[in-house]
Amino acid sequence: GEFCVVGQIKKIRKHPNADALYLVDVEFGADKPITLVTGAPNIHEMGNSIPEPAPKVALALTGAMLIDAYHEDRALKKLKPAKIRGIASEGMLCSE
Repeated sequence: GEFCVVGQIKKIRKHPNADALYLVDVEFGADKPITLVTGAPNIHEMGNSIPEPAPKVALALTGAMLIDAYHEDRALKKLKPAKIRGIASEGMLCSE
């Protein structure tokens, strides 16, 4: 639906308050890119450098209904905006 889209990575930088997390700016056709906090392995492998052409990623926007992999019955859960280690995250990169 409208909450799961394909986005293109525009910028990657280390999270200032967490060694294993990155801040990623993703463009997906909205007026401006959104910033996400992620620990996704594919982003971790890139570090701060984005290959050319910039990779496309599956992006779940706030409001998306996702399976909660950490919950025993794997219930659906609505993705909400969150602050992760003090930084706002406006969605979630879908990873392996």
